[in-house]
Amino acid sequence: MIVCIILIALLLLYFILVCPNLSRKKETLSFNENLYAHRGFFDDKSEAPENTMLAFKKAIENGYGIELDVHVTKDLKCIVCHDDDLKRIAGIDKKICEITFNEIKNVNVYNTNEKIPSLEDVLNLVNGQVSLVVEIKSITNAFKETEIISRVLDKYKGKYCIESFNPLVLLWYKKHKSNVIRGQLSTNYKNDNVSGNRFRNFLLTFLLFNIVTKPDFIAYNIDYKKNISFLVCTKIYNISGFAWTVKNQSELNDSRNYYNVFIFQDFIPK
Repeated sequence: MIVCIILIALLLLYFILVCPNLSRKKETLSFNENLYAHRGFFDDKSEAPENTMLAFKKAIENGYGIELDVHVTKDLKCIVCHDDDLKRIAGIDKKICEITFNEIKNVNVYNTNEKIPSLEDVLNLVNGQVSLVVEIKSITNAFKETEIISRVLDKYKGKYCIESFNPLVLLWYKKHKSNVIRGQLSTNYKNDNVSGNRFRNFLLTFLLFNIVTKPDFIAYNIDYKKNISFLVCTKIYNISGFAWTVKNQSELNDSRNYYNVFIFQDFIPK
């Protein structure tokens, strides 16, 4: 009897810990009107590589929403770039947080004519034509960097939501910009061999920070779409699931029963 009581109490505690925000399901579902081009409608072997103005223009022309990544430079400027450094996309072994925007803005991406854009320039380009999913990266000080990025986003009149792997980003938005739709990004940290504190990675894998961050949606790696906590959030609590990253039509078809919103790359979805 005691064992049963303990198990029931632990189960109830688990459901409390993973419980997301349940009050904005309708608002979050409005983002499923689009398929979202991951880092723009890009091809790193063409003239339109990832997270560049041309990749974003092509997404808009094709009627796709856009997923993009935002970092903060040494001089506190917001730029659109996925990696923490410039090594992969530009062959420069420097971290973004250690260099200024003036040093970055003229860097060519993958030997094309495309540059690393500022967030403000991207927002001016999109200008509300399609919805945006903005992933906030945080490297040194999550609260400070999130606040800086939010100031730029506050001026934007188009439709957007934010997401992040870092629960501190969501916590900042919950406290300071609770009107903005926010999502928790996650994956199976152990299977993906992600470095860092094992306990923290366990909590992130099973969405156990939800109790404090209260995300409106969960963006989960499609390779692990049967993760128990993801299913609890999307099937029992019935909030939106955002799929990342869908890389072919078969993956898209296989994911339709699990997700509401689809972030894709490397193919033209049907």
